[in-house]
Amino acid sequence: MDGFLSSLFECDTAGGLVCKQQLKNDLITYVINISHIHINNICQLVIECQSSLLLKHFRKSINDQDEINSYDTSRGFLIFQWSIDHLKKLLSPSRSLLLCVIDNNKNKFAGYQLLLSLTGLFQYMDSTYGQIELDPSVITPEQWNEFISSPHFHYLAQTGISLEYQGLGIASSLITLAKSHSIDGLCTNITYWPYNNIASEECKRKNGFKCIGIWHQTICEHFVPFKAKIFIWRPIKSDLS
Repeated sequence: MDGFLSSLFECDTAGGLVCKQQLKNDLITYVINISHIHINNICQLVIECQSSLLLKHFRKSINDQDEINSYDTSRGFLIFQWSIDHLKKLLSPSRSLLLCVIDNNKNKFAGYQLLLSLTGLFQYMDSTYGQIELDPSVITPEQWNEFISSPHFHYLAQTGISLEYQGLGIASSLITLAKSHSIDGLCTNITYWPYNNIASEECKRKNGFKCIGIWHQTICEHFVPFKAKIFIWRPIKSDLS
């Protein structure tokens, strides 16, 4: 039905719809929170998009015996699929936001970005589950603690762009919008072992993110072991080197 997806988002202007922004052509971004009246339906759209971007779908026809090198990692990919309940739990803190892109002409869901408080991230970044190794040439522990103690930043937890819409600059547009909602900065992490998410790293660097260290994540009930680079973006007004 024409306009169905846009109507799904715009029906809640007094509640969970935080803002609406036109991107280009017929692409529209909606920023919502957990209070949106149709949060279950919207989360279902996100999960379906997420499912299509799982690494397992990018298996190459060669090197099948080499688990790490058997995948096409030249584009952005996701490793785990969430449930709707898990996504809603991530969105439950008051400052968490979900950015969704709709192709209004084709009535298709084009992509999403999830912005969280750092609380959810740092429950896994302690000594129980792994270790953060900051790069002293980029950031000091004092600067890092100052950054993460600010109430006006977000953890950019995940970006997913449907394959049909990749290469159109949507991810960069979402990051620009995320910056406007995170006046003290953004933090994210990007896997580089055992699978190297090259496309995601290039996108973050292009949009002003700086690598400030490594997260060595050991085993816990939620994840298998991996290594990730920690990236931050902070407004120019900051005195952070």
